[in-house]
Amino acid sequence: MTTHNAMGKTTATTAGNELTVTRTFHASRKLVYKAWTDPKHLPMWWGPQSFTITTHELDIRPGGVWHYVMHGPDGQDYDNKMTFLEMNAPEQISYVHGDSIEEEQFRVNVTFEEQGQATLLTMRMQFKSAEILEQAVKEYGALEGAASTLSRLEDQLPAITFAQALGHTFKLERIFDAPRELVFKAFSEAEHLQKWWGPQGWTLTVCNLDFKPGGAWHYCMKCIDKNQGDFYGYESWGKAIYEEIIGGEKIVYTDYFSDSEGNESQDLPPSTTTLTFEEYEGKTRVVSLSQYRSAEALKTVVDMGMEQGITETWDRLAQHLQAVQ
Repeated sequence: MTTHNAMGKTTATTAGNELTVTRTFHASRKLVYKAWTDPKHLPMWWGPQSFTITTHELDIRPGGVWHYVMHGPDGQDYDNKMTFLEMNAPEQISYVHGDSIEEEQFRVNVTFEEQGQATLLTMRMQFKSAEILEQAVKEYGALEGAASTLSRLEDQLPAITFAQALGHTFKLERIFDAPRELVFKAFSEAEHLQKWWGPQGWTLTVCNLDFKPGGAWHYCMKCIDKNQGDFYGYESWGKAIYEEIIGGEKIVYTDYFSDSEGNESQDLPPSTTTLTFEEYEGKTRVVSLSQYRSAEALKTVVDMGMEQGITETWDRLAQHLQAVQ
């Protein structure tokens, strides 16, 4: 077995006809798994630096095919075809890799292993012979290509919001490319909240914030996008009551729909949300856990499009953080 460790954060070993590549990501395995299985994100990071992709077919499921052309920085095109074999979320993916002429050049098994708050990703690539693997390493730069690709995966993670409704809990996770102090300020200072809170096409017209335990945030979101049809001009009022604040680390609050006077709406369910902030290498991992009174109450807000709304809201936060750094 030969170990190749001069590849940044990626380690690779070769043994016989197998190439094994590993890298640890400071994100939950569900978020990393989503990067591999969401058709919006997979083509954005796949391939070495400076390579781009044109997708002809993308069907991410067992038996599904991803047919794409990879464009090299030298102008060369590379036909690729990937056929998915197994998908066991969020633990494992296997596929065969080839092209339109030779559909199976090698097989790959990818595993996602939880390591505390991080994820160990392992790719095991099995070639048809040790000689073919050696050719891939020496002539085609397989080791460097794998390391560069996984580096791009790490860069893509801040563009992904993971959302999951389980029982009466709604979980969100995202990595923001900004230091924790700034991200915490974005959630706790009115001058920041006014710039990003709300889905695309919405703005805060009222933002009365008293950020302290027992304090409240009373706000109004208004749709200003004419392309959103009947929502254009619509106002949505909300109120948060802060229960616990640990500077830079944690915010706990009760959140409910309200009227313009701050009275709680009886038509829509409230929630208690815990936000945690964890910094790693200059980036910040934010996890939001919202507890509803029942699974039925959570379903009410999920059916209203909450996941899309929050994803768009956190997209705006990412854009705001980039703008103020």
